[in-house]
Amino acid sequence: MMYRPCTRQIIIGSALAFAVHVGCFRSEDYTVDDAWIPARVARTLLHTGLPTFDATGPLTEATSSPLWLGLHVALLSVFPDLDPVPVVRALGALCGVATVALACSLAASAFPRDREARQAALVTGAILAAHSGLAMHAVNGLESSAWWLTCLLGVDMWRRQHGRGIVGIAALLIVLRPEGLLWGPILVMGHAWRTRAWRTTALPLLIWFAILLGRVWTYGEALPNPAYAKPPDLHQGLRYVSTGLMWTGGWVLWVSARRAPGWTLVGAVLALAVLCTGGDWMPGHRRLAEAQLLWAIAAGIAAAQGGLAQAAAALWFVLVGWQAVSGQATARWYHAALADIGTRAANTPGITRIAAFDVGRIGWTFEGSIHDLAGLTDRRIGHAPGAHGQKPFDAALFDAERPELVVLTTTNDPSTGAPSFIRAEQAVYAHLATHDDYQFAGRRRVGSPDQALLFVHTSVDLPVEVWSDWVDP
Repeated sequence: MMYRPCTRQIIIGSALAFAVHVGCFRSEDYTVDDAWIPARVARTLLHTGLPTFDATGPLTEATSSPLWLGLHVALLSVFPDLDPVPVVRALGALCGVATVALACSLAASAFPRDREARQAALVTGAILAAHSGLAMHAVNGLESSAWWLTCLLGVDMWRRQHGRGIVGIAALLIVLRPEGLLWGPILVMGHAWRTRAWRTTALPLLIWFAILLGRVWTYGEALPNPAYAKPPDLHQGLRYVSTGLMWTGGWVLWVSARRAPGWTLVGAVLALAVLCTGGDWMPGHRRLAEAQLLWAIAAGIAAAQGGLAQAAAALWFVLVGWQAVSGQATARWYHAALADIGTRAANTPGITRIAAFDVGRIGWTFEGSIHDLAGLTDRRIGHAPGAHGQKPFDAALFDAERPELVVLTTTNDPSTGAPSFIRAEQAVYAHLATHDDYQFAGRRRVGSPDQALLFVHTSVDLPVEVWSDWVDP
């Protein structure tokens, strides 16, 4: 797409502004703990030939993205001692910046005249550059921003009726995210229906079939384990999408629906799919990002035509700006403290298995077995009924696994009263209280007010030289 210099400068400036915003989240504390799950799966695959998180347990597809896992495998194949997460975070930042530039470009392309094109790009770019949820999740270590960019490219290819582009994007959607198994075939089949070019469906549908067949053959199920560990919840999904709409001001969608109906409608369809699958637990409305990108394009197109749309877009900008200033859409995680525990456990004789709820980074620093209390990486727990973190406790499985070290994270400050946990950890805490083969080894603040509590099996002695500055019963 060719633009006059002024419009081009606005697009580049918006992308650079977003890049600066992304830089505010360069600390690894903004990486989600789940980012180390594909890293550990890749390492396990390379070391044992088993595509699973824990080679001592049942085969479980612990990752949601075949492509992202493949990237980790490629990195660790060439650099075996590398922590791949910083690399994929950098790639995520690039995808995020490219997504904002593409969104501004698409908004500008709706107008033949440069004046309206500039205004559309400026409004879209301002909203997205100020969006702290997008900026943080661009570098969360997951495939999030690569997915946004691919979705936006898919819409662009459809709009331009670019046959080969549609085929390529459909294939990428299928291997990037579980929902890509739906959107990829819809995209390529829709194009084939419109053009009667049915041969174009061959490659994407072959990949689609291969992934499903490979999953069923390897794991005995068509979806990755996180889809079962985090089952759909319509009530939660409705609440998630409703709050996401609130932070757009809502008004902007009403105005945009009349002036940019296509962009608004596709965004609404994507948001409806998120609602049906239960939303997400992370701040920043990560799973609404694709819809919000399309709505930001619609807002830019509508605002460039003047009237109330400009006020509606300004309200959205103020709201995302307030989120950025107040930090309501972002969060720091305490996985560095868990990584420290994993490193110490790796240097402690007798510890072969750790039980924890957040298993990503601790599983990266500790190469032994991990008992995943959340079930995200263990199908035996992930397939149990209940929401994420609310699965019923399997005492028999826990006792059979007999982890030598148990890490529980409170939701309060235990020094001010009895420790409280989410259900999955509360049940373990109650279970340990009834057994005399575990002893409390100490606690440490990992958040505000979260604290990590450490319990060790009586068969293991924690060496003073390894744990002296941590253990403080």
